[in-house]
Amino acid sequence: KRRALIFRAQEILARDLPHITLFHPRSVLAYNKERFQGAVRSAAGGYFNIWNFLRATPVSGPSMLRIGWEGDIPTLNPVAPRYSVYYLQTVRLVYDTLARIGPGGKAVPWAAEKWTGVDTTTVDVKLRRGMTFHDGRPVTAKDVVFTYKFFMRWKPAYYAAALNPLESVTLRDDFTVRFKTKRPYAPLVMLTFNQIPLLPKHVWEGVMEREKIPSPDRWATPNMVGSGPYRFVDLKPAQQVRLTRYDKHFAPAKAKNWLFVLYSSQEAKFLGLLNKDIDFYDRGLTPVQVGEAKRVKFLDLQEVADIGVYWLQFNLRPKSPFHDYAFREAFAHLIDYKAIIDVVLRGLGEPGRGVIGPANKFWHNAAIPSQEVEGKPHYHQFNPQKARAVLKKAGYEWGDDGRLYFPANHKPQAYPRSTR
Repeated sequence: KRRALIFRAQEILARDLPHITLFHPRSVLAYNKERFQGAVRSAAGGYFNIWNFLRATPVSGPSMLRIGWEGDIPTLNPVAPRYSVYYLQTVRLVYDTLARIGPGGKAVPWAAEKWTGVDTTTVDVKLRRGMTFHDGRPVTAKDVVFTYKFFMRWKPAYYAAALNPLESVTLRDDFTVRFKTKRPYAPLVMLTFNQIPLLPKHVWEGVMEREKIPSPDRWATPNMVGSGPYRFVDLKPAQQVRLTRYDKHFAPAKAKNWLFVLYSSQEAKFLGLLNKDIDFYDRGLTPVQVGEAKRVKFLDLQEVADIGVYWLQFNLRPKSPFHDYAFREAFAHLIDYKAIIDVVLRGLGEPGRGVIGPANKFWHNAAIPSQEVEGKPHYHQFNPQKARAVLKKAGYEWGDDGRLYFPANHKPQAYPRSTR
């Protein structure tokens, strides 16, 4: 039912043109094949994903998996994600969650062995047995209940969408937790179970009193004890984050150590790859970098469709010319989509086909045609003559100076006439 609604929403957006989707990029990912094999990519994160960090196998020895990012990480407080997706992925290597998003984009059990729907607003979660925190203490349902109640109490902004639907989280037994939502909530597993890092109760209970801080997100140097596949070693702001494998984890990593190298720019990070200072270039090379990387023998390059979307957003306020549908329709015919792909992206992309890209196959409405179909939702083509015809039909005129003038007694129509 949700998929049908999402498909219908895409039809409405294609028809009403509140924005123009310009292109969907294709990413070229790179890694050092002399040091690693079996790299795993994900649609959302390229090589920067937990599956790659667990399954990428060193060619020889225990090795250290090294990856880079341009930016800084001053703290790894799991309750205060405020910096980037890279920050979050690093936290999730140290802290387990009940579910994970698999490489194919679907949620899979992680710290949870399984979940069972009791009714439309109640779900029981059975915790995986035998898990321990990095200090050796067992992970139990009490830690799960404490974690969710802790987050519900302090309401960290980033986790609001995951927490707002929850009404209660209660203990059923040592390994079972019951989640009660305020209403039927479809993304419970994908969002709520996937995002909240499981905290050890014995570390975080009473932390405000012990640390004399007003809220847990102000704990600048938290005790980084989790239950995840990697243990925290150290953080050097503007330099690096270092983790080491937790051998007792139920899904131990192939690489013994994990190093996150922080760079000042994308160019510096790419140079780090060429100099063998890092092993994985995570999200995608620029078109210029691709040409250079193809000449480097120790690099393995993979071109993949990206789920990303680049679009042109209109100002739709009543006094804006884009409030008029005819003006937006004409504008949609003035974008040279092919030139963007061929010249700017050097072939690493495809023309826009809506806010949900074709790479996101389950949710993308592939039935909406790229070619124009009169009377039906469709995506527009570069056609300046059609743009001029649309404006002329709507009553716009051109002055001798070449300027475009509104029709006399102009009454903008926000939507296509067929939908009014």
